[in-house]
Amino acid sequence: MAEYKGDLKIEGSIGDFSIVKRKDLDKYYVRKKGGPSKKQIAQLPSMKGTREINAEFGGCSKAGTAIRMATNAVRHLSDYNISAPLNAIAKVIQTTDRKGARGQRAIDISTNKDMLPGFSFNRRRLTDSVLRTPVVANIDRPKKTAEVTIPRIIPDVNLKQYGNNTMFRFIVSLGVVSDLQYNLKHKTYEPIHDQLHSQCFYNSTPWYSIKSSIDQQTIPIAIESIEDLLETDTLIVAFGIEFGNPISDSLVIPTDHTGCAKIIATN
Repeated sequence: MAEYKGDLKIEGSIGDFSIVKRKDLDKYYVRKKGGPSKKQIAQLPSMKGTREINAEFGGCSKAGTAIRMATNAVRHLSDYNISAPLNAIAKVIQTTDRKGARGQRAIDISTNKDMLPGFSFNRRRLTDSVLRTPVVANIDRPKKTAEVTIPRIIPDVNLKQYGNNTMFRFIVSLGVVSDLQYNLKHKTYEPIHDQLHSQCFYNSTPWYSIKSSIDQQTIPIAIESIEDLLETDTLIVAFGIEFGNPISDSLVIPTDHTGCAKIIATN
């Protein structure tokens, strides 16, 4: 797909070409229309490989969406489109399935959960550059709970201010993602355990002044469901920092595009 470098900021179709803008980049691209039809892809024997690729891509997309939903409480703190990177992680996980047939390989997140911690929701402003102190998460899987411990905060020492924001708070989330398998009957990827799949629960601190020193604190978070976890379920803990400004004594409005977040633990 060619990059469009003209001065006209247009999108859409022009003859046999389409001009599109990527959401995560301030650039326009030109691509030519054409290729096999949907019917040809679905029926032609020569398109079998394409059908297999499309089926597995669909599964990776569903897995990436589930992870996004399981971290939904901090997703608004991202500064780029995180869909493609999460789909890419799901694809790497999918390639670890050595038993499944091509086009039907499972996405076993539970046996590859170590690939998720450290995933950043930001590219321009990383969490570790904003909060320069380690944050520790402890997960109690049987109880479906987690605790995130944040060390003492000292302004301008281990917490960096951004812009003219005068307030900040911490957000933690605990979500669940199930492994996905290909359903031959329905011809699509489905979660093994859909009762808790892609659910997200969260907790947050009060808003603090950006100039305040804050003692070490532990933020608890729990999955509010009686449904038991299966071995194919993965718990995901995410941590975020949100900045804002007060508009009254009791109301603080978050500032867009100034926060940061990352996945810090799985179990």
